[in-house]
Amino acid sequence: TVGEVWQQYIEARRARWGALHLADHIRLSAAGGVPRKRGEGLTVPGPLHSLMAVRLCHLSASKVTAWAEHETKTRPTPARLAWRLLRAFLTWCAEQPEYAPLVAGANAAKTRKTREALGKAGTKKEALQREQLPAWFAAVRQIGNPAIAAAGAELPAVEKQGARKVIYKGTLDLVVTDFAEAEKGLIVIIEKSEAFIDELTEDRRSGSQRYAKWVVRVPADSVQKVLEQTASLGITQYRGLSADDVTEEFVDLGARTKSKRQLETRLLELVASKAVDIKDLASLESELARVREEIERMEGRVRYLSDRVAMSTITITMREDQPQYVAPAPPTFASRISQVFFQSLTTLRELGEEFVLCVVAVAPFAVVLVLLAFPFVWLLYRLSRRGPRSVVPQIV
Repeated sequence: TVGEVWQQYIEARRARWGALHLADHIRLSAAGGVPRKRGEGLTVPGPLHSLMAVRLCHLSASKVTAWAEHETKTRPTPARLAWRLLRAFLTWCAEQPEYAPLVAGANAAKTRKTREALGKAGTKKEALQREQLPAWFAAVRQIGNPAIAAAGAELPAVEKQGARKVIYKGTLDLVVTDFAEAEKGLIVIIEKSEAFIDELTEDRRSGSQRYAKWVVRVPADSVQKVLEQTASLGITQYRGLSADDVTEEFVDLGARTKSKRQLETRLLELVASKAVDIKDLASLESELARVREEIERMEGRVRYLSDRVAMSTITITMREDQPQYVAPAPPTFASRISQVFFQSLTTLRELGEEFVLCVVAVAPFAVVLVLLAFPFVWLLYRLSRRGPRSVVPQIV
């Protein structure tokens, strides 16, 4: 039967579905007859339950069309969703070797008559459009009933006051003559404007041009004032101010967060109902964790944007002005003579110093050589004294 294959279909596709998609397959094919969670009475069978007892080979296009015409009369929206699930189910059956012969031919749910029987989802005409909200809330607040007027005060700030969410970023490059005084003046400006320094980079190395960079967070309503006061500390080389309107992102994040909160509530209800087995419960809890993670991420993004909107960012760079370079005067003939003379004296002095250093360096070696050579010299002298003496003849 369709019901038996339907259960195999759910088990085969369970790992690829989300928790809500899986819950739709179970709910729309349920037999009903269980106590309602809210209110009294029993639940009614799902739209697909009437097809579960039909043999798969007997599920023809005419039978699906008749089913669609019957279900559309009482619950058109669930019937359209059930029809989409049934269509995907028959496509899966046609891809399985054991069930393909039973659903040979065209998909029984993909017929024009079935689509016409189900009709199209109409637009909600009872809902207010975005551009109609300010006028509607203004009229509600004028009602004499305090409870209704209080409800009208719940209009979001973007719609009620027309406030825009804008992130300002400023840039200012300065050249100052006295770096220390300019730095003190900047600190005073920051303290008076209730701002704070988010980042600071300084270069105070000896002999180099002093440089510093401040990243300052300033209240949004004081950006222009701080820029003007800071520019008066020196000569402005560059000044810029940009604005990023994030109002649309704020509204989008608010709507998405609200939708995720509703989805979280629905998942919590499914988990608390205990009407699903252990595998379904594990899938629901996994989906719930994912939804909560998305909610936390969006709320974190809203907090970040709110901080950037409330406190604008100004990047200030300051460098000290270098003294003006003065080119040296060209040398005269007399200065050149004097320069050559003093260079000669310097060379002569250096030559004398080198000679003295050379003598001092050789002196220790000379003493050692004299001590070593003295015995040999003395021996040669003694040998020369012992040689034959010449006899001088005497004349008588």
